Amino acid sequence: MILFVPIFLFLAELFWQIYVNYPPTSEQLNFGVTNYILLWSLRIISFIFIIGTSFFLSKKLRTRIKSYYFILILICPCISLIWMSYPLDALKLFIISGIFYFLTRKNHNYYFAVIITTIAILSLNLGFFNQNPNILKIVSLKQPQSEVNFRFLIEDNLNPNISVPKTLKRLVYNKIFFALRDSVNESLTFFDFETLFFQEIHPLGQKAFVIFFWPEIVIFCLSLWLVMTKKISSKKEFLSILLISFIYFITTNVSTERRLIFSLFPLSIIMAECINQFLKSRSKKTKYGIIFLILLTSYGWLTNYYDRFVRPNFWLDNRPIAYNFFLSYLKTQTLNYSQIIVSENLSESKKYCLFYLKDCSLLKTDNFDLSKNRPNRGVLYIGFTGNFLGQNSENSFPQDANEEIKKRELEILKKTHILDNIANKYGQELFIVQTKDKQ
Repeated sequence: MILFVPIFLFLAELFWQIYVNYPPTSEQLNFGVTNYILLWSLRIISFIFIIGTSFFLSKKLRTRIKSYYFILILICPCISLIWMSYPLDALKLFIISGIFYFLTRKNHNYYFAVIITTIAILSLNLGFFNQNPNILKIVSLKQPQSEVNFRFLIEDNLNPNISVPKTLKRLVYNKIFFALRDSVNESLTFFDFETLFFQEIHPLGQKAFVIFFWPEIVIFCLSLWLVMTKKISSKKEFLSILLISFIYFITTNVSTERRLIFSLFPLSIIMAECINQFLKSRSKKTKYGIIFLILLTSYGWLTNYYDRFVRPNFWLDNRPIAYNFFLSYLKTQTLNYSQIIVSENLSESKKYCLFYLKDCSLLKTDNFDLSKNRPNRGVLYIGFTGNFLGQNSENSFPQDANEEIKKRELEILKKTHILDNIANKYGQELFIVQTKDKQ
């Protein structure tokens, strides 16, 4: 029975993605995606990469433990985020885990495997994928040097001035010390339990895509106890993959949950071991306790899954949704306009246009401001409130903004509310507008 749970979880995630029908991300368009068939083909390939990654990193697990392991991975909402939106992340996970798998398949020298895999991560992140992680700025001493100069400047301008010998100040304020401090701060983020188990995080740092649900932290703590006090079959593998996860984390510069995604696999390995050992326990209290935690985790997944159904805009990055809003509208209209001007805040409009429309020659991005300039006849304008009423530094606009726009000889054809602020100082209402004499 337990073997069918991962299949059910995958079908549930697939059903959710089909229901949401989320538009392509910029990264997917860079792969040459020009229609939904190619988009879904890329998503299925991304999912295969993730399953391949999961398999590569679980080769030593027994069948029943593997079932728990795959369940823990598939209930993670971040997995659906990766294969829905970020094919490069899925590809990197697959390549790195594949290298580790083939290095350890016959030769169990994990030290050698970690070294080679680390070289592969550095080559991918810093070379091929051209990441620019914060750790590079720290170890290059450019950022620490700026911090030292800034600290000296502040202290030199104190009134009254506190005179401290320069040699003594240099012992405390120097770029090596600041580099060490910043490196430690950057590294400790990897061990932040709030981010892993409690913090609801999202690609934009504004919404909520969790890695683990909070009841799982109890299972994780029990797993650590097993690692430290008992001999478990996957101990070396867990520690090796955890170290690889750390290298992966500090050498990427994407959002937090995408940096932490590799840690999902080693943590799931020892948590699966923990679940298996305690479910086999002769103590009924121990067994019932683990079952209770499993039920709580299942409840967390169910509520999370339901919430993503009823509020997909809350969970997902609204930039692709904004492009989908006006380009889907244009796709259904006869475009009798001399030009279509889109706010510069939607700078990737032309790239997205090729996914929706055959002819994008009329489309132009421009930082237009119709509070200062009169609208041109025969032009369709697509922009935020600030494009029509002028920027507002507090990103706050009157409730009767619609009426204010109509007073400017403009007709609102369609509008929508973008849940998150993707155009600072321009508001969260996106409009499709034409001049009133245009019929």
